[in-house]
Amino acid sequence: MYHGSAAYVFVWEIGYGTGEIATQGGNVYANAEMVGKVPVCQSGSNYTTNCPNGSTVVGFRYEWDAGYYLNLGYGIKFTAQDTSEVLPYNTYSAQLNIQYSH
Repeated sequence: MYHGSAAYVFVWEIGYGTGEIATQGGNVYANAEMVGKVPVCQSGSNYTTNCPNGSTVVGFRYEWDAGYYLNLGYGIKFTAQDTSEVLPYNTYSAQLNIQYSH
């Protein structure tokens, strides 16, 4: 979603990782562009960021501000990746193209 100079990308990670990385057009995001890291809990078969007291955190939702890089013309391809904290330390990645108009 693109509104003026802000475009937020939300990445839901179920599990625990270390070393979250986001890129835009092949350029690595600065840590300042991660504007939020919110706990995710499981409620039945659904995941939610509304974690009541005593619930178990099963992952995190990362919030990235892609607007800065879109405005600089870094391209529309956003990629996020992270590496598991447990064996066999697999790395996941996901990518999307952000469609917007100036």
